[in-house]
Amino acid sequence: MPGAPTSAVLCEYDQVDQPQALKRHAALAGAMLGKMVLTLGDLRLTNEVTKCPLQPTVDLLTFGYSDGSTATLRIGCAMVWRSESAHAMLNDLVSGLVEAILDAASSSPPPSSAAPVVIHGGGVVLELDDAQRFQIVNLDTAATTPVALTGSSGGPSMIASNPGGGWVVTYTPDALPSPNGASERLALVDSSGSATPFGPSYQASVSGLAVSPDGSRVAIALMTPTASVVTLPMPGHEGDTQTWTADDADVNEIIDLSWAPDGKRLTYIAGSTTGAGIGGEPVTLDTSKAAKAPTRSSWPQQACDGVGSAWLGTSGKFAVFDGCVPTALFRTVDVSTGAATGPAVQLPNPGCLQAWVHPSFDGSRSLIAWCSTVYLVADGKVTSLGSHVIDAAWGG
Repeated sequence: MPGAPTSAVLCEYDQVDQPQALKRHAALAGAMLGKMVLTLGDLRLTNEVTKCPLQPTVDLLTFGYSDGSTATLRIGCAMVWRSESAHAMLNDLVSGLVEAILDAASSSPPPSSAAPVVIHGGGVVLELDDAQRFQIVNLDTAATTPVALTGSSGGPSMIASNPGGGWVVTYTPDALPSPNGASERLALVDSSGSATPFGPSYQASVSGLAVSPDGSRVAIALMTPTASVVTLPMPGHEGDTQTWTADDADVNEIIDLSWAPDGKRLTYIAGSTTGAGIGGEPVTLDTSKAAKAPTRSSWPQQACDGVGSAWLGTSGKFAVFDGCVPTALFRTVDVSTGAATGPAVQLPNPGCLQAWVHPSFDGSRSLIAWCSTVYLVADGKVTSLGSHVIDAAWGG
């Protein structure tokens, strides 16, 4: 490793436990790609250390190969050496090159803010911007309504469409939140922009969020030393709180929670992360059974890791978002086998780690939060919701 890649993307993220917060990125090609390959080729990589220290930023280098596969190295942590002196050599040889690449990419002027995006037939969505502010947007008219709630200080907050009306979001209730230790709570946001908190406060990060098809329950995934899935009743509904702990004690993160149309199954991606995100094939939990949450997929290994997935509303279809480099793929598949059931839609991939997929209720359209941008995918076409929008979901 790295072998003979055909492309590469270098990314710097602003928070160790929130890899969606892309700070800077640069594509590597030609002489620069060759120089990086030669630099890394002179170093002997191992995977002996599985724990990484917390850092204010994270650098990830993702290589793409001619067969469609990818390989990601975490600068200064996943690239681990057999001795401290060798690890120090890494910093000397690679850090300067990484900074030079990112500085060169950042020296070009940033794009100007785009005009409000109007998408005819787009409907009403709740958006989250890169300053963790919520607003309701009518995509047909670009009219906006502010929401009386601020997102999680550690960011990003999560959004889920509520079939019973409005949205459910996560936020930090702490008066003086700590970026690395803030608690999180759920809130129900209605079409007027008012927010009603509900449920307990969680000291763990909420890494997955989904409302059941009938609007009676909400499911969350908690990022803890051993991850868990929790369901609790929505405001105005009765029911017990239930918890399923991951069947693998080393799995500490579950992402992309999504309810099947039957309201009994939850599908998600599970894995172990040190802050650099996770990817893989989805697994499904039967919530009618009192058992551990499964973490091993029955799918055969895919060419590219899935970094997002969702049931497409009430359609009965299931879709995955594959983080291939340099082009990511959004495609419908058989949830049991991973076999393709429809054509793939291509999106640019600058080397991000996780996508949030928000389908419309009939499953005909999807909003995909990817690389600090939200894309509308409909009829095989891709449209951006504009600058500074990092997540969005349709309202019920």
